[in-house]
Parts: sequence; structure tokens; C-alpha cells
Amino acid sequence: MSTMRLAAVLAGLLLGATQARGGWPLLGSKPHGGSSSTLHVLDRATGADTLTGPYVPGVVAMNGLAYDAMHGILYGISPHTDRLYTIDPVTAQVGPVGQPGDLGFGNANGLAYDPTAGVLYGTDNFTNTLFTIDPGTGLGSPVGTIGGGFSNVEGLGFDPRTRTLYGLADGTGGSEVFYYGQIVLIDVATGDATPLGDPLPSERIWRGLTFDPLTEGLIACGGSGLYRIDLDDGAATYIGGTYVQGLAVIPEPATLALLAVGVGAVWMKRRRNK
Repeated sequence: MSTMRLAAVLAGLLLGATQARGGWPLLGSKPHGGSSSTLHVLDRATGADTLTGPYVPGVVAMNGLAYDAMHGILYGISPHTDRLYTIDPVTAQVGPVGQPGDLGFGNANGLAYDPTAGVLYGTDNFTNTLFTIDPGTGLGSPVGTIGGGFSNVEGLGFDPRTRTLYGLADGTGGSEVFYYGQIVLIDVATGDATPLGDPLPSERIWRGLTFDPLTEGLIACGGSGLYRIDLDDGAATYIGGTYVQGLAVIPEPATLALLAVGVGAVWMKRRRNK
């Protein structure tokens, strides 16, 4: 079995274990002006948030979150430092990766992880670029310009079942204060984007996005709270809550233990088939 195939099997095992156990915590990163952003646990049903704490040491704007379930690492990016971070989801303690400016993109916001290929993706609003990030060094590498006439991709979500990268971009229309968001599908080889369904409802801002294995859909955040996004037609259902910038889903420790058992079973089968 190839490494890529094994990773795909593990992603399937992880999703299956998740659905069997009934859900993973949904995390959000909330901005606080000039002070440190804070990490929160969000309720999928109501959007209500429970404070985990401010990032320590402080990070002014942790705009993107993504979770690597294969290695158990929560990542974040900040445009204020142009840097990648690892985050403890229990304490909000952060570990800087590399040096300030290593991402190489001055307004990085979206963040998502492909568990099959082991690739961490980001988006930059200044250059309207999709890029990849080396999680060991924090260095960013451009993939291509976000195409299709879309810009300001503030959030990213990756569906490991279909290996699809989704983005939360600016939609058409709106006013000076309120505008429509748009869910787009992004080609990971080129950065080209195509719309999923109609524009999202009018909000003063659209930011966070993540794929939710529990509902097999996306969760997005506008200025007034969370929305559930149907992957069939892009329809948005308002949940409620408060505004956050980054979103990520974290598996429970027991779920990760089930994944470890699954990994062992895959490798044992491989050895028997040799």
C-alpha cells in the first residue's frame, strides 16, 4: 500500500470513528482589537461560545485555524506577524514556527489541512494567492492566484472524503457596510475557484470556515454568528452565536485512540499480504 493510499484509509477511519462517537469539539478564534486573540469552544447547535483563554504568549490576530488529525496538531496563522503557530487546544498556549515574516504573505487569513497529502494550505488577501506552508519551518510557497474573479478568501475548509478545498470569498453585491459572502471550490494545483451555489446572506463581514465531519458540511462565520453550509447546493442555515475569525474541528482523545488502532490494523493487513 502506498503512503498516499494509507493516508486516505486513515482519513476514512478517522471520519468513521468520529461519526460513531457522536462529534468533535468546534473551536473558534476571536479577535480583540489590539490585545491577544482568544480561543473558544463553540456549540454547533446555538453558536454559543465557551472561553478557553487568550493565546499565550499573546497573538493579536489568529485569523486562521486548521487541525492536523494525523499528528494531533492544531495550527494557526496571524497576518500581524506573517507567521505559523502551533496551538494547545486545551490551554491556548502557542508555539511559534520559524520567524516573523517566514510565511511570506502579508495578509494571510485562510488555513486548512489535507490529511491525505499532508499539505497545509493558506490564502493571502494582499496578493489573492493560494499557498502551501511547510509545517516544520513555517515557510510559505505560492500555488497560484485565486481565479474565477474571486478575492479576499478569508477562510478555508478541506473535505478529506472528496479531497476538496473550499474557500470563503467575497460575493457580489452588498453595500459599504454589508456584503455577500461566497463559498468557492478551489483547485489545489492552480488556485482557480468556482462558486458553490448562490452568495451567502448579507453580513458586515465573513471570515471563518471549516469542514465539519459530524454534519458532513461546512461551518462558516459571518458578523452575526455561525452558519451551516450544505455542500450539495451551498445553502446557508443560520445557527447563531458571535463573530470569530478562525474555525477548526478537533477530535476527542478517545477518537484518536480508535484511529491508532485502525493504523495498526492497516499495517498488520499489509504485512500479512506480503
